[in-house]
Amino acid sequence: MALPLLALFASLHLVAPAQAAAEQGFRAQAEEGEEDENADKLGMLNLKLKRGEKTLKHPGTIIKRDEEAVLTFKDGKRVHEVTVFVVGTEDGFKFEVAYTDNGALVLSGETNAKAKQWVKLKSDSGNSWVELQLDPQKKKRDGIEIPDGNNPLDGI
Repeated sequence: MALPLLALFASLHLVAPAQAAAEQGFRAQAEEGEEDENADKLGMLNLKLKRGEKTLKHPGTIIKRDEEAVLTFKDGKRVHEVTVFVVGTEDGFKFEVAYTDNGALVLSGETNAKAKQWVKLKSDSGNSWVELQLDPQKKKRDGIEIPDGNNPLDGI
């Protein structure tokens, strides 16, 4: 009877330190994952869009390295979609942009910018443009951001 109790006692004392070490390892991995995730983030991408007489503003989104961002604006029955791919350069960023209105391509192009600098891409007709800014110091949103508008349900 003493031998099984001794075995049970020994196993309980060995499991607790092993479990604590495993939990500590998981915490370290989680912290490394957060650091890796922050290293991949380029910053907050802000965007303004003009189509005809209307100007739409996006509240901003975090963009990561080697990741394409698709920003969608709904204006009544129209769906405006702006696809942005950002590449880091030696002195700033290179934006690759495509803008569609209800699935029809309105403009596409590339432009270079420095951090926090607003750049504008215009359509061939000049009636539409996309204006972009990337703020690398702003890594996450501060609270809830709701787009401007007169409708109380804007941004929901």
